[in-house]
Amino acid sequence: MDSTCLSLREGFWPFAHINPADPTTLDSSDCLLSDEAMTFIHNQRDLEIAENRYSLSFGQDLLPGMYSLPISAVPKLHSMNLCLINDHSASPHSLNSWINKSDGTIRLDNLQDLGTSLCGACTCNGSPPHWLFKSDVSVAYHRLPMHPLWQLKQVVTIDGQQHIDRCMVFRSRSSPHIWCTFMGLVTWIGIHVYLIKDLLHYMDDCVSFDTNPMLEYYIPYDAYYC
Repeated sequence: MDSTCLSLREGFWPFAHINPADPTTLDSSDCLLSDEAMTFIHNQRDLEIAENRYSLSFGQDLLPGMYSLPISAVPKLHSMNLCLINDHSASPHSLNSWINKSDGTIRLDNLQDLGTSLCGACTCNGSPPHWLFKSDVSVAYHRLPMHPLWQLKQVVTIDGQQHIDRCMVFRSRSSPHIWCTFMGLVTWIGIHVYLIKDLLHYMDDCVSFDTNPMLEYYIPYDAYYC
């Protein structure tokens, strides 16, 4: 808890051990993108700046100690919508090569865990729960700030202009570990403080059930929820 709260204030460090043999400054951002991808990236850049997750452009040249790796836009899973990708595995000097593979793995709650909880609820109550629910965290990884010294390695180059990406990105090897550590704390609070029994999480989705057949009206979304 202390580590997570400190990181939320000062920024997360991605378990990286910088290779002294790698250059201190690197621009390998050149890549060919389609017109559709560039339109999406321009819109995404404007959104990220508006949300204060990207800095304004600080010019066309990297400052000492900065890295700018390729970005791309790829379709989301089971969707035609695009997702911006920061390629932290781009060779020859990738950021992910500074992070041990063991720091990129974590044990996730799964459908077997949910099934065990449901069986327990059926045994206890004599009937299955009335509702299953899933709550998705929007933007997910990009909600978490990175340490300022790591932000120097996350420069995003768009139209020759340089922007600092201040937040955790999807293609960093340690992002699943960091996110699930944070989300595990959120889930612990849900269970032990808000008494949401059998709350599980799979990356950016919290899942559970409710035995109460009555739903409550939630004004902001104009919908009924458990």
